[in-house]
Amino acid sequence: MVALALIWACLAANTSIAAPAVVSVRGEIEGLLFSFRNSICEFRRNGTWHSVEEANTHLIYKLHYLEKRKTLRSAEECIEMVGSVSSVLRQPYHVRCEGVVQPSAD
Repeated sequence: MVALALIWACLAANTSIAAPAVVSVRGEIEGLLFSFRNSICEFRRNGTWHSVEEANTHLIYKLHYLEKRKTLRSAEECIEMVGSVSSVLRQPYHVRCEGVVQPSAD
């Protein structure tokens, strides 16, 4: 579920970004994100829990910023660069799904 949460956030950006992920990578991300969009997970960023919708907004912002600078080569790279740690405070993100909390990088 953690990977799904992050991949969902990575894919949710529109396709008109400056340097979108390779088509095969987008396909992988889309399949995983479909499952996450239907979950009830929460996302912890900088010590505060956020809904899927709030997390989505934040992670899309980070994804747009990153994709202006480089093309993502894998879903794992998206998780690592967008969904694992705060760019400002350097604190790891966490995901809580069905009461289970774990680092989003896992």
